[in-house]
Amino acid sequence: FNKLPLDGFYSLENCREQVGLYFAQNPDKGRPFGFVPLMKNMSVETIDEYIRLFGQHVDVTKIIDAAAKASQSSIGGEDDASAVKRQRMIAAAHPTSSKARSRAEIEQGAIKAGAQQSE
Repeated sequence: FNKLPLDGFYSLENCREQVGLYFAQNPDKGRPFGFVPLMKNMSVETIDEYIRLFGQHVDVTKIIDAAAKASQSSIGGEDDASAVKRQRMIAAAHPTSSKARSRAEIEQGAIKAGAQQSE
């Protein structure tokens, strides 16, 4: 999504049209999820207004759907060796023991999981 002014050459409507044309011609590049009008005086006091505006102009459901699809394709598309390596790295990063580990122990766990040893 992009934040754009409501008027001028780079207005929301002008850019929405041109960006839409670009993605229509290049569907492999993705797609915009929305175009948010630029708020001139954004502050902590106006955050609720910005959230409302964002929700009106951005298709949040499509963002979530695209993220879920990308997540599934990346997990489902890995070979067995990559899956095993990923599981070892997760195990090394999240030990079952609650005891604090030293830097050397963390590095050794990473090396066992397949990371290259630092020089």
